[in-house]
Amino acid sequence: MKNFTKRLIKNRIYIQATFLIIAVIVTINHVLIQSGKGLQWLSNSYLHYVCPICGITTIQQLIFSGTLIKDKLLNPVTLIVTISLVIAVIGGPVFCGWMCPFGAYQDLLAKLGKRLFKENYNTSVKGKTHNTLKWLRYVVLIVVIYMTSRSYISLLEKINPYHSLLNFFQNKFTLSGFIVLSAISLISLIIQRPWCKYLCPYGALLGLSNKIKLLTIKNEKKTCVNCRKCDNKCPMNIKISDLDEIRDIQCISCMECSLGRFCTNDGFNLSEIDKGKIKHDKKVVQLIILTCITIILGIWTFFSIKDLKKESTFSPENNRPDGFHHKRKRYQHEQQVIMNNIDMKNKKYKDGVFTGEAVGYSPNLTVSVTVKNNEIKSIEIISHNETPGFYEKAFETIPTKIIENQSTNIDTVSGATMSSIGIINAVNDALAKAEIN
Repeated sequence: MKNFTKRLIKNRIYIQATFLIIAVIVTINHVLIQSGKGLQWLSNSYLHYVCPICGITTIQQLIFSGTLIKDKLLNPVTLIVTISLVIAVIGGPVFCGWMCPFGAYQDLLAKLGKRLFKENYNTSVKGKTHNTLKWLRYVVLIVVIYMTSRSYISLLEKINPYHSLLNFFQNKFTLSGFIVLSAISLISLIIQRPWCKYLCPYGALLGLSNKIKLLTIKNEKKTCVNCRKCDNKCPMNIKISDLDEIRDIQCISCMECSLGRFCTNDGFNLSEIDKGKIKHDKKVVQLIILTCITIILGIWTFFSIKDLKKESTFSPENNRPDGFHHKRKRYQHEQQVIMNNIDMKNKKYKDGVFTGEAVGYSPNLTVSVTVKNNEIKSIEIISHNETPGFYEKAFETIPTKIIENQSTNIDTVSGATMSSIGIINAVNDALAKAEIN
């Protein structure tokens, strides 16, 4: 078993590369589906829901979206999120070290960086600077929680370096995403996994599992010769030689230190948890988790109270509700009744970029529509509160259909009817502002 584990760890980069390749294939398939050539079953891959930023937005949306609990529990996204969290409790952030496509991307760049800088690679940020910067990802975690609560999910996707990486295979770029990805890529040639160490919010969340995981790596101090090779080679810059057990919240469970590649004395071994030693750490983790939950609930409650102060009646004039989730059924019914489809051939429209808002399955689905020479050139979803695992097919196909037909008189997507209607109505709302009377 021990030899098998070592062989597995030695091949970790190939396992990582496999997940990266799968992500690229799924992305290319999304492009093909829009032209009617892709494999529909392949588009249902949900790996991106546990990516660097989406891991947090997905969990938050699943908790607070208005979708019925039964539907949430049957949602494949719920399954993959749950598996990711359960694996973390068993073995720590295994997803980060083994399955994250963006982690694999950084590790591949690290191989090039090591060739360029040799022994100086991953040594430029150490000591107090590193210990200070590593808490930055918890600041990012709070920011992502806040932005998700305000429906700025699409904005987060624009700056998500993982999405920007995959956008190369979709031929669509955002300047902000390109800048973030370029910066992370260049820094990865000097510092291993800079995004994971200092900015990844999902890694910050999974990192807490190191304090309570069931399996850990123990440092056999009696064989240590204090060479500190393990400290210098750890991709996350953890001072491993000082620890009895590897429970640092920065650990990504790559298990490289247990290979004997760095320590020639077999000083590190995978072993079961000693429950008596982590009672204090467990309380610390519970306190941090409780704090995060309190922040999420606080933000959600604050803005829910603000919504309650608004007028809670449906407004046909601007085709949007100023209400809240418990009136959703009435909103959905009225939206299906009041849809006013638009055909670009029938009227004249101003050139420019126009914003429209409507209700999908949940309120506040906002789109940006670019009009030029009386044609719809592009449709971009700016913000939404739709539930992961349900809205994707609508977001993927409805804007394309509208542009192809130059009309909002199109069929909705089966299984994502309300999200389809929300996009159509939001586009109608935007075009109504562009209409020349």
